[in-house]
Amino acid sequence: MHVKVFHENKVLTTQLYFPDQFLDQLYADVDPYRTHRQMTTPGTGRLLDRLRNEEDGGFLADQSKPMTLGREGNVVTAEATIGVATLGSLGVAPLFR
Repeated sequence: MHVKVFHENKVLTTQLYFPDQFLDQLYADVDPYRTHRQMTTPGTGRLLDRLRNEEDGGFLADQSKPMTLGREGNVVTAEATIGVATLGSLGVAPLFR
């Protein structure tokens, strides 16, 4: 899941990751994910299979960890804290891991 944080005239984009086991279940059992297993690459129209976390270059480069999920009945919950530090004229930097 991509998240955008707006600060003054700058935009910071980061990504939150779900556990592969959760996504496996989602794509196997839940519409529209079950019937739309491929993703479209923005601007190209190319179809790609869903990447698992260990295949995702961004996940590996950032040494990310999937979010911990909870369940309350049929509702899936996750918590994320995203910090942004301003660096003066250098812009902004994410503090999320």
